[in-house]
Amino acid sequence: GSQMLWYPVGWTAGYLVLLVLVAAPLRRSGAYTLPDFAEARLGSTGVRALCSVLVVLIGWLYLLPQFQGAGVTLEATLDAPAWAGSLVVALVVLASVSPGGMRSITFVQAFQFWLKLTALLVPICVMLVVWGRDGTPGAASTPADWSVPIVDGDTGQGLYATYSLIVATFLGTMGLPHVVVRFYTNPDGRAARRTTLVVLVMLAAFYLLPPIYGGLGRVYADRLGDLAQTDSLVLELPRVMLPGLGGEILTGLLTAGAFAAFLSTASGLTIAVAGVLGQDVT
Repeated sequence: GSQMLWYPVGWTAGYLVLLVLVAAPLRRSGAYTLPDFAEARLGSTGVRALCSVLVVLIGWLYLLPQFQGAGVTLEATLDAPAWAGSLVVALVVLASVSPGGMRSITFVQAFQFWLKLTALLVPICVMLVVWGRDGTPGAASTPADWSVPIVDGDTGQGLYATYSLIVATFLGTMGLPHVVVRFYTNPDGRAARRTTLVVLVMLAAFYLLPPIYGGLGRVYADRLGDLAQTDSLVLELPRVMLPGLGGEILTGLLTAGAFAAFLSTASGLTIAVAGVLGQDVT
C-alpha cells in the first residue's frame, strides 16, 4: 500500500543530512575510520570504542538481509536451496574485497548501480507495455483499501507507526557505515558534498521504480500475498505477465540486478567493518 512509499522518503531524507552535516567535515578530518572521526570530533576514547562496536554491529545486521535476499532470489528463480544464494554472495564478496581496497570497491559499486538500474528499468518498461495492452486487467479485484495510508483515527497507532518508520529510515541511513565511509574516496570536502548531491538525484530516479512494481503486482500477482510469497514478487511478476521465453529472460535480468545489489552492499559493508576491526579493535 501507500505506506510503503515512506521507506524511500525516509532513506532519501537521510542523505540530505549527510550532505549538510557530515560529508565535508568527515572528509576534511583526515580520519581513517568512523571511530577515528568520532574521537577527533569529541575527544573521547569511550566514544571511539562505542562507535567501533556500533559499526561492527550495524554492519553484521545489515549483511544478514543481503544473504537472505540472495537466498530468496535463487530459490525463486532456480529452485535452489536458500543457503546457496548466501554462499554465492559470501564467496564473491570475499574474492572481490580481498585484493582491492575502498577505491576499487567504489568503482565496482558504480558499475553495479547502473547494472541494477538497467535490470529493473528494462523489465518494467516491457511490463508497462503489456499492462497497457491488456487494458489494466484485475483492477476491479484490487483491494479498495490498498492505497489508504496507515492512519488509524481511533487509536492513533497508524500515525505513530508512520512517523516511527520515517524517523527509523531517516536515522538509519545516517548510521550505515558502508555509506558514510564512502566519503573517504573523495579528494576534498566540496567533492564529498557534490557526490552526495549526485547520489540524491540517482536515488530519486531509482525509487520511482519500486512503487510501479508494487502496483503491477497488485493487479497481476495478488495471489502471492495469499501464498506468503511477497518477497519474490519482483522476480515472479515477469513470468506472470509474460509467460514463456520473454518472461524468463526478464526474470534472468532481474536476478542479475538483484545480485548486483546484494554484492554491492555486502562488499561495502565488509570493507567498512574490516577497516574498523583492523584499525580500532586490533
